[in-house]
Amino acid sequence: LEAAVVVVGNIAVAAFGFAALLIHPTPFSFMLAYAGSSVVGWTVSVLLLHKKIPAFLKYFEKKLVIPILKSALPLAIGGATGLFLFGVDTVMLGWWRSVSEIGLYAATQKLVGILGLFPSLFAVSIFPLISRSASGSSDQKRKTLENAMSTLFLVAIPLTIGGWIVGENLISFVFGKEFEAAT
Repeated sequence: LEAAVVVVGNIAVAAFGFAALLIHPTPFSFMLAYAGSSVVGWTVSVLLLHKKIPAFLKYFEKKLVIPILKSALPLAIGGATGLFLFGVDTVMLGWWRSVSEIGLYAATQKLVGILGLFPSLFAVSIFPLISRSASGSSDQKRKTLENAMSTLFLVAIPLTIGGWIVGENLISFVFGKEFEAAT
């Protein structure tokens, strides 16, 4: 159900975005297009889940809200800090560098962000395995984490070396010859 909501929401973003481009290409139009697609996604999620909402409310316990929020707070702070750190460098560079240099930097940062998605997906996919090993012995926990890190490094090291080797061609292919200086 979540995948259906995401797909419909993304289709709505694309459709409303193109409509905004064709009708009145301004930042305000894009804002309205994004807001409209959010409403579409919300509506689809309510339509798909309307039968499950009463059951959710039936078993909802107010007393668990605060403990759940407290346990999630470190993750929220970590996520907010990561977002801040991922964007603050561009702001700081804006004080010292030209707009064209910032554009080159931002282009490569997009590729890094896309490549960073894969370790995140891997971490989410092995979370159940790590959770299961948490109740086991410390040797089992250590072995699980070592295997996960080994797997990540087996992928990361060739990707890094390959990035150095094909970096200029990759940047040119993805962004065009004008961005070769970003290499």
